[in-house]
Amino acid sequence: MQSLRPAESSSKRPAAPSMIRALQRILSPSGFPSASGYHLFKDAYFGRDALEVAEDLLPIRPDIARAVIRQLAVMQGTATKATTEEEPGKIHHEFRALHLEGRAVGNESRAIFRRLAAHWELAPTPETLDALTSLTIYATVDATPLYVRLISSYCRLFGRALLDEEYLPHGARPGGRRHTIEDSVLRAVGWIVRSVERSPLGLLEFRRMTPHGHPFQAWKDGGVSYLHANATFANYNAPIASIEVQGLAYDALLAASSLLSRASDTERARWHELARRLRDSTLERFWMPDEQYFAMALDRDPATGDVRQVKTITSNPGALLDSGLFDRLPLDRRRSAVGAIVERLYSDEFVTSAGIRCTSVAHAHLLNYTAYQSSETVWHKETYDVARGFRRQGFPRLASDLETRLLNAVNVTGDATEFLYVLPDGRVDFDPYDRRTSEPAEEIHATNVPENDQAWTISAALAIKCRRGQRPRPEPIARWQRGIEDRKAREIPPARLLRSLEEIQRVRRQSGTFRVNRREGRRRERAFIAAHELGESRTEP
Repeated sequence: MQSLRPAESSSKRPAAPSMIRALQRILSPSGFPSASGYHLFKDAYFGRDALEVAEDLLPIRPDIARAVIRQLAVMQGTATKATTEEEPGKIHHEFRALHLEGRAVGNESRAIFRRLAAHWELAPTPETLDALTSLTIYATVDATPLYVRLISSYCRLFGRALLDEEYLPHGARPGGRRHTIEDSVLRAVGWIVRSVERSPLGLLEFRRMTPHGHPFQAWKDGGVSYLHANATFANYNAPIASIEVQGLAYDALLAASSLLSRASDTERARWHELARRLRDSTLERFWMPDEQYFAMALDRDPATGDVRQVKTITSNPGALLDSGLFDRLPLDRRRSAVGAIVERLYSDEFVTSAGIRCTSVAHAHLLNYTAYQSSETVWHKETYDVARGFRRQGFPRLASDLETRLLNAVNVTGDATEFLYVLPDGRVDFDPYDRRTSEPAEEIHATNVPENDQAWTISAALAIKCRRGQRPRPEPIARWQRGIEDRKAREIPPARLLRSLEEIQRVRRQSGTFRVNRREGRRRERAFIAAHELGESRTEP
């Protein structure tokens, strides 16, 4: 078991950890949220993670959004560099430096810095490695549309003055030409437009530019996060379109036309038409009639180049609900598409006491270990994304139930963890840090111990609590939406919020005890990946 902190008696853990204090722990002096305040991701600025945190907390902490927007504008791509996957207008994935905001990072972060620099071959000799003081990696497809969407939301709530704020790009000489946030948005939209227009599918796709890059460059970026239903890899040597990314791209393209005053009528018409084609391509190409559900992604057959659906049943389509992609559809078509996602996700395949599984439990047999994002992992970030989508599409009771499960998971764990392991039979590893060492434990072969103080878990829990404190007026919903909610409530009894220390401790005592054998989990994953690379057991999906 990989222990990340000292053993602590479960009886001494608080009834409900303070998310306000947790948020303060992960904010840098400038107000930028680190992905994690404790271990692997400390002392790193992640674009996607920070944008989601800022979006979650925008109504209550706009200062965080401003800090994120300014920092990402400074680090926005300006050139094409295959070694770091930088492109003009692209928002970065990961930034690390030996000194951050006036302080030296710790030894562990320095070691991670050197390991990443060597992996990405950013320093060809030991001497140049020693001279390297920062690195910026751009291996993500979703940060750029998220960036545009966040700025649009900020301006809608707090006015357009943000667009006129100036900044000096990273690496520019003091006294150099300053840019405005509106300049940055224009460049980000330009990257999205170029990416969609060069796709023969009319979609926002990803493909790594270097053999050292992440094979999968959406938020599910684990080593085996994109598998066909027969356990063969999605073909990451050709472009891949992940379904939830299309919703972000759609929102960004439509937002740009109203956000950017300098855009011409021709440009606005171009963006609207591009968004429409992207939406129609998404609805047509990802839909699986036999499953009555959407594929998680599209890839290319390595032998023929033909476009294929990655038919594994996952939570990805749920995140698509929290976009405007369905808003302008005829009612019948919207009801069919949205209803299909809600029906499938809010079922025993996905719903657990801790939230939504990343992959349907029906696919638990695909791997002989538990991967980073799999049938046996529940990410609080993904649960909240799905809940937001449910609420946006008119399913407030189902959204509230998922939020309750998320809050219960955080409270029973006593920490804002990155994710939790949930076995196929529903048992949850509520104690991922091995604090109950005196009890016999069941061993899990898994690749990771979840990070603590995970930023987008903290922001999700805070956003839920703030919303409930405000007691918003219920929105009217249609008969078809109410019918689905009524039926789903009968199929899966709604969770009850655990309010007292006694209730939380009872669930802790009743939960299983587990030990994560990370060494064996990683050995099995390496073997699985190696078999794929050797072409073993390849069959058509």
